[in-house]
Amino acid sequence: MFDTLMNALTSATCQSLDPAAFSENDLPQTLDEAYRIQLALLTARGEQVAGWKVGGQGQEGDPICAPIGNHHLFPIADPGAQHFHTGAGLELELYFTFNRAFQAEDIDLTDEEILHSLATFGMAIEWVESRFQAWPKVNKLLQLADVQNNGALLVGPVYPYDPHYDFLSPQPRLELQGQSILTGPGRNPVGDPRQLLPWVVRHCCRYGIPLDQHTVVTTGSYSGIHFPESGGTLKASFAGLTEIQLNLV
Repeated sequence: MFDTLMNALTSATCQSLDPAAFSENDLPQTLDEAYRIQLALLTARGEQVAGWKVGGQGQEGDPICAPIGNHHLFPIADPGAQHFHTGAGLELELYFTFNRAFQAEDIDLTDEEILHSLATFGMAIEWVESRFQAWPKVNKLLQLADVQNNGALLVGPVYPYDPHYDFLSPQPRLELQGQSILTGPGRNPVGDPRQLLPWVVRHCCRYGIPLDQHTVVTTGSYSGIHFPESGGTLKASFAGLTEIQLNLV
């Protein structure tokens, strides 16, 4: 049903597609259709689900999420993580992993049972980009189908999960060439990002997607989004976590 869109997305690069080139029948009309296109897109690219991104715009309404393919998730020290291009944005986030896997039959687990399974957390930088021109002025369901504008996720060092860590105000710092590039208030839009984790677990259960042990789940930006126009030294940290550094080229 969405072959035209799928074929275009499979080979598209940053902001290479014109949304107006697609007919109404080519576009997802519901959240369910957008989520199914995400999974089909990863399959068409020959990728496996290596992580998830989940986020929300505030306390009200459901979150949204997208899978991150194994070709788009890198350790922060990977040389391939240090290349940027104009049109992609940077976000500073926190990620989490679990000490167990989740299957479809786990859909009725309580929030407390899911959060009790947290194993680790750490710092991540997401490259945010769209395959569509005129982004962010692109149909929301089309953005969601396009794996919610994920370009890549760069994963920093891992720390044992600490339930007492200040996830509400973790003092984010993001600098490029010594200048702060924070564009927001330094808080996650939903407050405590851990509230997103039971939701994404149930999403995977609902769609029959195994969420493997230690799968990375990143939970939205503390920094706002910054679009670098040139390279340089990028430094990022949260309170109590070791600073990470990238040389963007």
